[in-house]
Amino acid sequence: MNETKFNAAQLEAVNHMNGPMLVLAGPGSGKTTVITQRIRSLLEAGVAAGNILVVTFSRAAAEEMRKRFEKMVCGNECAVWRHIREQNQKNDCRSDIRNNAVHNVTFGTFHSIFFKILKYANVCNGSNLISESEKRSYMLRIIYDMKIYTTDMSDFVENVISEISRIKNNHVCREKNGDIGFNPGGDNNFEFNPGACSMEELNIILKQYESMKRAYKKIDYDDILSMCYELLQNDKKMLPMWRGKYRYILVN
Repeated sequence: MNETKFNAAQLEAVNHMNGPMLVLAGPGSGKTTVITQRIRSLLEAGVAAGNILVVTFSRAAAEEMRKRFEKMVCGNECAVWRHIREQNQKNDCRSDIRNNAVHNVTFGTFHSIFFKILKYANVCNGSNLISESEKRSYMLRIIYDMKIYTTDMSDFVENVISEISRIKNNHVCREKNGDIGFNPGGDNNFEFNPGACSMEELNIILKQYESMKRAYKKIDYDDILSMCYELLQNDKKMLPMWRGKYRYILVN
């Protein structure tokens, strides 16, 4: 590996092997380059490509990272390929080995990775995932039925969606006696004061939105996070299996 272009802190991140590591870096400081080089470093150390998971927040960022990694490994002869070929004497085709590494390292967003886990467990599939336009349509119907009026309905709907998402992502959207809504409690010290409308109105919107999704057998992107969390919490086989698969997790 050409290490001359990295400073000491970057080299420490690139060459780190086992255990957690937190890297604090600002925009343009080479985070993506460091992560792609660390993947290469792990492969050179003998880590199986299928044991590496790279997670970021947006699809564009995940695709950019995958492309950079692909360009790096497909354009250079390096120790990783010599090591892998030594382990695969029966198949010494360099292009096949490189393709295997490129395709077996998992790149994705939090939502895409969690959806993959849910799909593997046969919990859901893409056909019942609600689109953002459908979500706004549901919200508009509920808000009009409640006779809530505002000067900028589009902005109001976006704020309501954002606040409901915040409630659900903090695990305080709980089912109680067959009903679902904002039910803080337990070990969660989440404090929430809505800005779009009153807490009472927001809770009614949330309950009706969840009921509407159930009626149409739909889930949204926030449900992917909470459903995956519950699956890994409650299924005693799933968590060890995914822990065993993704032994090296890189989050950007």
